[in-house]
Amino acid sequence: MAKEQLPKSIFSPIKLWIFKLILIVLPILFILVLEGILRLFNFGYDLRLFIPYHENQDLLIANTDVSLRYFSKKDMTGFGTVDSFWKGKRPNTKRIFVLGGSTTAGYPYFFNGGFPAMMKERLVAGYPDCEFEVINLGMTAINSYTVREFAKECLDYDPDLLLIYAGHNEFYGALGPGSSQGSFFQSFGGRTAILTYIKVKQLRLYQLIQRIINTIQPSHTTSKNKGTETLMSKLAKEQEIPYRSHLYQRTIRDFEENIQDIIQWCQENNVPLLIGTLVSNLRDQRPFVSIPDPSVDKGKFDKKVNKIKYFMRNGNFDVALTHLQELIDKNPFHSLIYFFAGRCSEFLGDFEQAKIYYRQARDYDGLRFRAPHEMNILIKSYEEEPGVSVSDIVGLLESESTNGLIGNTLMLEHLHPMVEGNFLIAKSFANTIIKKDMLGIGEGHIEPDEFYRDRIYLTPLDISIAEYRIQILTSGWPFKTHKRFVTVSDLQPKTPEDSIAVDLLKNRKSYWEAHIWMAEHYKSEENWNNALKEYEALVKAFPNVWKSYKVLAELQIDIGMLEKALGNLIKAVELGGDAYCNKMAGSIFVQKQQAENGMPYLEQAVALSPNDAQARYNLSGAYYMTGQVELAKQELEYIISNFPDYSRATEFYYQILNTESAEKN
Repeated sequence: MAKEQLPKSIFSPIKLWIFKLILIVLPILFILVLEGILRLFNFGYDLRLFIPYHENQDLLIANTDVSLRYFSKKDMTGFGTVDSFWKGKRPNTKRIFVLGGSTTAGYPYFFNGGFPAMMKERLVAGYPDCEFEVINLGMTAINSYTVREFAKECLDYDPDLLLIYAGHNEFYGALGPGSSQGSFFQSFGGRTAILTYIKVKQLRLYQLIQRIINTIQPSHTTSKNKGTETLMSKLAKEQEIPYRSHLYQRTIRDFEENIQDIIQWCQENNVPLLIGTLVSNLRDQRPFVSIPDPSVDKGKFDKKVNKIKYFMRNGNFDVALTHLQELIDKNPFHSLIYFFAGRCSEFLGDFEQAKIYYRQARDYDGLRFRAPHEMNILIKSYEEEPGVSVSDIVGLLESESTNGLIGNTLMLEHLHPMVEGNFLIAKSFANTIIKKDMLGIGEGHIEPDEFYRDRIYLTPLDISIAEYRIQILTSGWPFKTHKRFVTVSDLQPKTPEDSIAVDLLKNRKSYWEAHIWMAEHYKSEENWNNALKEYEALVKAFPNVWKSYKVLAELQIDIGMLEKALGNLIKAVELGGDAYCNKMAGSIFVQKQQAENGMPYLEQAVALSPNDAQARYNLSGAYYMTGQVELAKQELEYIISNFPDYSRATEFYYQILNTESAEKN
């Protein structure tokens, strides 16, 4: 019996290939069409890094929604400032993008308390003929994955320099291996999966699917624990990451590869890159988690540690150190005993050895909220790359610390600097930029430190806000064993500044509103100096918003600081200021006997507010002073006709007529 013949395919090889291609292309085409429809109807979030600034469409500002690329919820993190820059880069302007985590953002301070703002003041003083745009893109709880993405996009906006201060959040920041945000993708496919995940999250289709899942899936947050954890606590998914473990090494490698990508892109675009070494509190921050050697008997170990504590309490540091060195031999990665060894060495006067022990205590800490020394070694090695400079932040802060040990004199807790710490970081970065001429404009001038300290625009309100934020952060885990944190509702304000700080933290007042309220409070007490500082803080925080210059100028006019008020009014007008700004600028020029300079401002004021009798009266004076008598009379006639109670106009009008009559006779 003959074998049964299989039927021949109805498709030729070419048709079969086309059919397979269609099967592949159709789903992709469907996804693209659906994505286009969702974008057409503005579904979901626009996750571009920069968007037009609502105050001025000629400016760009960082898009707060961009955090959704890395976090599951919009309110989990955000930028520390609202720095804006011009779409079209202005002549003689140097544009610097600053990238990093919460320290870069300025936490726990807002706006003017971070090192980028202080660095800008140094650059302005160093290069007085240049304009500077320092755009702070620091965001809390992000790591080098976010920095990498931001850096690539910043290169499209004609930067003169990229500056990076990042690395502390590599383990627990968003998309880190120990983070609750995206660690699944780390374990699933490592760095490649994470980079793909970031791209996919920007699709509106992904956002649609995520919204459906969130609608179906019930929230696991109960009313009892809602809002009682800090972001630091929420993100630390895997608390313990042992030193040199697989997870540890992979994280260091990912950091290195992310920074290497940025270096390559900067080199390709001929943009200088400045990176800073990472500073943390070594002397006064005990390790969060110590991981014991499993072969060591815990009971005997604890007994030995208690004995060492006894020697330390009684000042027998040499004896305690001998016992500690014995423990170190048996527990080579137990962080707490290194911390004790550091303390003993310090009190024995061996400060270099103390620094080594403190550094090891940090590096062996099983809870990795502070970058290990290995990252600083990596960062320093990048200086060998063309176009890359490294600023030795650690070295400068050590030189300004007692016995070279960085502690609570410069740090607020484990890694966030105090105002003086930020001041020194700004100094290190600015001096590197100036001395190495990284902006290509020659070596600038460097003033003594006190000159720059007078240009730190922090107010008592800013200090109250920062103190409350640190109080909340350190009230629970990992600084305390429990996870019940102090909340904003628990705060007990004692001063007007404290009360407004609480209002801001409860979102009852914006940063702008809080400072305006405090300024009005100081004005009611005739405390002009503090009121001025509040308005000056707004000018520094919002340098491209004309209203900030207006409120400052109004007070300066009230207390007779006309010359300074004029400078702020002119700046306000350049940024699109209102009729008042034009009127007062023109009026001050007229008062200074510079009518020709004041006339354009007064004309603009009248154009913006035709029924402003004072503006027209001052304009008539400017016309008269410049010999345009008929125009002066026209303005006065308009006022007399429409505002008969404005007696000054009538007096001036008849004064002009009498002068003309006298000249004829």
